[in-house]
Amino acid sequence: MIQNGPPHFEGIAGIEYHSSSHGPDVPMIQGTRIPVTVVLDNLAEGLPVQELLASYPTLTHQDVLAALQYASTVIKYLEGEYA
Repeated sequence: MIQNGPPHFEGIAGIEYHSSSHGPDVPMIQGTRIPVTVVLDNLAEGLPVQELLASYPTLTHQDVLAALQYASTVIKYLEGEYA
């Protein structure tokens, strides 16, 4: 079941929220079961985007950009930009 995420994070193209029995809703790449954190963790570990896309065939370059936009929005929120 898809739930709404925090209000400041709504409207990020390519991101949707899935409910989790283990805690808060999980931001996922829209139309997949790939959590945003999987994309970000792989990039942070230095995996080239092309290898990431090859590892996750349903993932697109636009999805990677959506994950980065999500991360940027969260950081701005935490820094008080959306307060």
